[in-house]
Amino acid sequence: MILIGTSNKSLLKYAIKNVPLLTKQDKALRAREIIRDTGLRMIPVFEDESKSKIAGVVHRIDLFNISSTKSTLLVNDIMSKDFISVQEDADIADTLRQMVTAGEWYSIVENKNGEFKGILGLEGGMRYFSEEMKDELSTPIVGIYTPDPVYVYEDDEIARVWYLMLKHKYAGFPVVNKKIILKGVITQHDLLKKGYTRPVLESSSPPRKIMIKDAMTTPPLSLSYNAQLSEAVELMLKRDIGRVYIVEGGKLVGVIDREDILKFFLNMKRGR
Repeated sequence: MILIGTSNKSLLKYAIKNVPLLTKQDKALRAREIIRDTGLRMIPVFEDESKSKIAGVVHRIDLFNISSTKSTLLVNDIMSKDFISVQEDADIADTLRQMVTAGEWYSIVENKNGEFKGILGLEGGMRYFSEEMKDELSTPIVGIYTPDPVYVYEDDEIARVWYLMLKHKYAGFPVVNKKIILKGVITQHDLLKKGYTRPVLESSSPPRKIMIKDAMTTPPLSLSYNAQLSEAVELMLKRDIGRVYIVEGGKLVGVIDREDILKFFLNMKRGR
């Protein structure tokens, strides 16, 4: 899927350019190592060592079925061939709108010769709009964030959050206690870093029950329900996180993620 157009601002200014690259023939374990060690959410995959043509992408969620014992799997076995590709001279707002519509957080950026130049993520879109639409940053997040998010309990087993991630395609979940007080965050990256893959979780003789509280990140980053949009944007960009949880008196009431913020900016831009 290729978007072609012109823009007054360079799309590459907001793209991730220093990205480790894979080929279809690389071992899938190599992809897991890169994403685990760098925190990247997507890696482009080339047809071969010439790196002249992109064949697909590997998303972090694609790695959840790999264990250290499955060393024969190749990147070709797990990659996705369905991705958005955009030329570097494309209009950035139009590109971001298509990404949000498709539910894709990342797009491959190429030059007119089809050579890889970088990855545009929704975080790049937040940087762009925070420069172009500064007046909108004072908007309260009420009405932008999503209320009543899916959550997990700190005393749940890790297997529960793993299955929820596959079911909902979410990159992370808030972790609460029985009173729905926000206690932490559990993400795909947390599970990969600590080796909690499907084969480990489905082992017939695990060494012990692994609880979410043993793997979650604390303290959780959160905002008050009456915060301004600028606070959410600044926190996400500064900490390189995809979402911030919204609390009222410590109790979880919502979540705001990159897609929520991009939808808001795009709607405001359309209304101008």
